[in-house]
Amino acid sequence: MKAREDNTQSTVDTNVVIDLFEIALDRPGIKTFVLMAGDSDYVRVVARLRHRLEKDVVVAAIPGSLSRELARAATSVDLFEPEARVDVDETALIQLIDRFEAQLPEGFLPTFGRLHGYVADIRNANIVDPQAAQQQLNELVHRGVLVQEHVELPDGREIRVTRLDRDAPEVLDALYD
Repeated sequence: MKAREDNTQSTVDTNVVIDLFEIALDRPGIKTFVLMAGDSDYVRVVARLRHRLEKDVVVAAIPGSLSRELARAATSVDLFEPEARVDVDETALIQLIDRFEAQLPEGFLPTFGRLHGYVADIRNANIVDPQAAQQQLNELVHRGVLVQEHVELPDGREIRVTRLDRDAPEVLDALYD
């Protein structure tokens, strides 16, 4: 089931890329595109829209979720904070992330997408509002409670994993107090 979620996200990214490029070709009068994403998967299409098709591309993203490469590829960047901050029991959220990491099958790495899918599952709504899950996870990354690193796979591909920093004071308090 987890692999299907990753494939679904990959399909969504691919469809967005194709749609952007098709619109640029089919409607040459459109001069500015706005992409509300921070994922580096969009760097190539943003660069092509700008440099080959001479379009302006504004990337709108939440601080902490925007890749440096995508920011460099865009004409401009508009960072915004969600209007309402949602209160969450951080101890319960860290414990939920710990359960996610513990239940990963052998060979599955904790990617941000997998973690988000797990945390945002409706069955965890008593801990975090599914609509606020990404914001909460991004905040934990920003504060260093979640760490991200690139890991090389046996086939030579690289993947970015996201996991708890088990030495962070918040994690120690949540898991061992």
